[in-house]
Amino acid sequence: MEKANILVLGKSGVGKSALLNYLWGETIAKVGSGRPVTPEASENETGIYSYDPLEFDGVRLVINDSWGMEADKADKWRKIIDKQIRDAEKSSKISGWFHSIIYCLDAARARLEEFEVESILKPFYEAGNTVVFVLTKSDIASEEEKGGMARYINEMFPDNGGVYEVCNINQTLRGGREKNTFGKEEVLTGVLKSVKGNLSRKIASNYVSQCEIKIKEWRRLVVKYYDERRITTKGSMEKVDGYAKKELKNKISELDKWLEIVLSDSIRLFDALGTNIGPQEYKKLKEHSINMKQIGSGGVGWEGEVAFADAFMFFVPGVNLLWAFFRGDIHRDDLKEKLSETEREFVKIGKKQSVKIKDAIEEKLVVPQLPHIS
Repeated sequence: MEKANILVLGKSGVGKSALLNYLWGETIAKVGSGRPVTPEASENETGIYSYDPLEFDGVRLVINDSWGMEADKADKWRKIIDKQIRDAEKSSKISGWFHSIIYCLDAARARLEEFEVESILKPFYEAGNTVVFVLTKSDIASEEEKGGMARYINEMFPDNGGVYEVCNINQTLRGGREKNTFGKEEVLTGVLKSVKGNLSRKIASNYVSQCEIKIKEWRRLVVKYYDERRITTKGSMEKVDGYAKKELKNKISELDKWLEIVLSDSIRLFDALGTNIGPQEYKKLKEHSINMKQIGSGGVGWEGEVAFADAFMFFVPGVNLLWAFFRGDIHRDDLKEKLSETEREFVKIGKKQSVKIKDAIEEKLVVPQLPHIS
C-alpha cells in the first residue's frame, strides 16, 4: 500500500478541519485529536499534527495539520517549517516527503499577511514545493474579494498548484433556500497537480544528490585502493585505473536502480491517489498514461524511453587515471585531483539528466483539466 503525506496549513479559524472532512468524507479533523509530529507541538499548542492514517484501496493517506499559526509566532513557525523541509529532504524514499501542501485562506481576507509569506510559504517554494491554495468560506465572500485574493496569490507565487474556491457545508437558509457545497473536485484536482509537481521536482533534486553521494563513495574507494597497494609502477597504476572504472560502473548501476525504484513508487502513488481519492475526472481519462501492468514489481515500465544510465556509461571510458603517472612515480595529490575532476564532471552530467527526468515524469503523470481561478 502506498503512503501519501498531505500537509494542511493556514491560520486558526480559516476552516481547515471542515475542508479536510469535506474532501475525504471522514470526521478526521477534530481540534486536538492529532498526534504532534514536531518537537514544539503538544496538545493545543503551536506545531504540526499528524492524524490517524485513512486507508483506501491502494493508498494510506496521512494528513498533517497545523495549529497555532499566528503572526506573533512567526519566528517559531519559520523554525518549524525549516526543520520540516530539512527532514523531508534527507529522505531518499518518496514515503518521507510531503506530496501535497494545501494552504487555506479565508476568501474574504484582503491579502496574505507578511509572516505567512516570509515564514511559511516562501521557504516551501524555495525548496521546490508546489502549494495548492484554497479559498475557504467562498460562499460568503464577494466576487471582488475572491478575485482580488486569487490575483494577489498568483502574483506572489505564480508557479502554484491552483487557487480554488470552496464552500464545504450544506445549509438551509432563511426562506428555505439551500446553500450547497462546491469546489471539491477542483481542489482534489489541485492536490493531484501538486503531487505531480512535487514528485517531479523532488525526484530530480534527489537524483542530483544521489549522484553526489555515489561519486563521493567512488572517490573514497579508489583512494583507499591506491593507498592499500602502495602504487609505485605504471603496471600497478593500470590496476588502479581498471578498479576505478569497474567501481564507477557499479555506482552507476546503483544510481540507476535507485531511480528505477523511485520512479516506480512515484507512479504507483500517483495512480493510487488519482484512482481512490482523486477527482472523478481522473477515472474518466480515456488515454490513461499509466499502464500499471507494465510496471511490474521492479521496473518503471517506460519501455526504454529513459535510459538515464547510458550517459554515465559513455563517460566511464574517459576516466583515465594513468594521467597521474609521471616520471616513474605516482603522485597521490595528482591522483586525487584527477578524481575530483571526474567527480565534478559526473555531477554535471547528473544535473543535465535530472532535467530530463523531471520532464519525463511530468509527461507521464496526467492531471485532468478542470477550471481554477486565474
